Amino acid sequence: MVSNERHYQKLINLIDKFCAPLDTVSESACYSLQRGDSEVSCLQVQDNAECAIRLAEGQADFGVFNAEELLLTHQFYSSHIQPILQLRHKDRQEEEFEFQTVAVVPVDLTQQNILPGERLKNLKDSGFCHPGFSQSQWWNDYILKNFENSVNPLQCQDDVTAIENEIINLKNFFGKACRPGEWAADSAVDQELKKKYPELCALCDNEVTCSYDNMDHHGHIGALQCLARGKGKVAYAALNYVQNYLKVSEILYLHLRTFSGGSCAQLRRTDDLETNKCKWVAKAAKALGVAPSISCMKSNSTFQCFRDIQENRTDIMVIDSNYGYLARTVYDMSTVLYSETDNDKNSVTLAVVREPRGDDYPIKSFHDLKDKTACFPEYGGLTWLSFINTARTNDIISSKSCDYPSLVSDLLSGACTPGIEDSDHSSTAVPSDIASKLCSACRHQNNTSCAGNETNHYYGDRGAMRCLIEGAGDIAFVEKANILYVDYFAIDSNMYRVLCKNGSLAQNPGFTVDEFCALSVTIDSEIVGRRKDSVQISRTDTILALLKMEDWLGYRVKARRPIHMFGPFNDTRDLLFKDSSSGLVSSSSMKKTVLAYKELFSHVEECSNDSFAVTANFIFVGLVALYHLLSSHVR
Repeated sequence: MVSNERHYQKLINLIDKFCAPLDTVSESACYSLQRGDSEVSCLQVQDNAECAIRLAEGQADFGVFNAEELLLTHQFYSSHIQPILQLRHKDRQEEEFEFQTVAVVPVDLTQQNILPGERLKNLKDSGFCHPGFSQSQWWNDYILKNFENSVNPLQCQDDVTAIENEIINLKNFFGKACRPGEWAADSAVDQELKKKYPELCALCDNEVTCSYDNMDHHGHIGALQCLARGKGKVAYAALNYVQNYLKVSEILYLHLRTFSGGSCAQLRRTDDLETNKCKWVAKAAKALGVAPSISCMKSNSTFQCFRDIQENRTDIMVIDSNYGYLARTVYDMSTVLYSETDNDKNSVTLAVVREPRGDDYPIKSFHDLKDKTACFPEYGGLTWLSFINTARTNDIISSKSCDYPSLVSDLLSGACTPGIEDSDHSSTAVPSDIASKLCSACRHQNNTSCAGNETNHYYGDRGAMRCLIEGAGDIAFVEKANILYVDYFAIDSNMYRVLCKNGSLAQNPGFTVDEFCALSVTIDSEIVGRRKDSVQISRTDTILALLKMEDWLGYRVKARRPIHMFGPFNDTRDLLFKDSSSGLVSSSSMKKTVLAYKELFSHVEECSNDSFAVTANFIFVGLVALYHLLSSHVR
């Protein structure tokens, strides 16, 4: 139990506000804590990172942290937060430590007069019995790999991933081993490594599955049986299991030193809140043994970050799906991982028209768009691409040409297409006559800008709806989640009707339509990198590191996370990763919304026309010089 320093004296006499992470203290438990004459009030927080912030700011008086969370918190608030009580398991009141790790060897292998360093050298080619890796245990990679890294510090190999480098070092030192469980976070990579290096499964009871017959206590008993049966000459396990299983007179504990090392990587963000979350995630990942380590840096503009990727100063970024088209066409990027999106938070794009007083709809089908005016949120965004694909499907523009601005200009009498005139939005300038026509609806009433930023009254999804509301356009193409409010006032949805992608009007007014009516229903974000890097080792390293981060800081069942990788931070949403993300999936995913997203780009991938760029807010996550771009297109 910890308290903020300035409330310590207060806490002695009157316990006040308890910060309660949602993962560990339920809402009902909070209510129970406050009942009757209780002098404790309950402040629910997202995780222990937020609890630490609330303590430091004086908004809470005390909280409960485990050892790892407290060590992480100390790196940010070394003088503001202090332990006041230690809580112990009711059955382990006399034990000083939560757990201790030891390496054990048979007594006859080691002479008492040999120095510890020589003892470790004697383990060369001795065979290693490891408890293994599983998501059901509390031990993280830093702990599980501590002994092997202490005995044999990593030697860098050329042209292999970080995980394979680790495996090679183990094989070269121990010769054979049983190291059960998941070596790599990607199952295909994991199986490939096990086939390539069967020596590290050779001491297992089942070499094919690389596992012990007895996996009790997360493999610790199996590791000790491996040692006792003489398969290996050293086992790594928790001290309490060793004491219960082996006779103390027959083993020797090896002293371990702490291990640190690995490369450093960059993580970028835009403001102080993003910076703070970035630092918490970076330090939490390092404490969990995720490699490479992460550092946090700011960048001045989205476009500078794009250039950094192009010029090989960094490798990947996470983008809102609104910018997937731009990433591909301007910067020649491809998908590294997709962000799996909660079903109720998918990106849903709609075509919206005003509801007339009678039944005289000026636009009843996509063919009626000829010589009408349209409102787009942003040139090259998700709704722009969804419209292009729908228009091609409905045969109102050519399905063969890649010159989308020209095609749309020929179809419409005018439009508001923010960003089409900006140099930042096009690697090759759109002809001035076409750009002028597709900006003509932007210049309405007091709005004179066609820029792809907030200086344009009609920029973004809400701006596109404003364009429709004020009569500048006949139809708006928007993302559903972003149009419920415009100018802080709720939109009367009954004043509008959706034009479905099959070319017919929705049966009822409003924005509530099914997936068959929406222009597109896709994932909300993805991670992209240089297309030419798609087969390189650094790409694999980055993928495996991200998946490992997800294992420990994502939504794994029963995991206790010091900070949520995907969730809100300090009462702020969509920092680093969008809150709509529930996990990460591979670029070969067959998830329906992933396939729908890929289908949007099927024609783009065939085109060689590079004419688009993007303006957006940015958040960069660096991992082996990795950038993360998070650009919410909620406006």
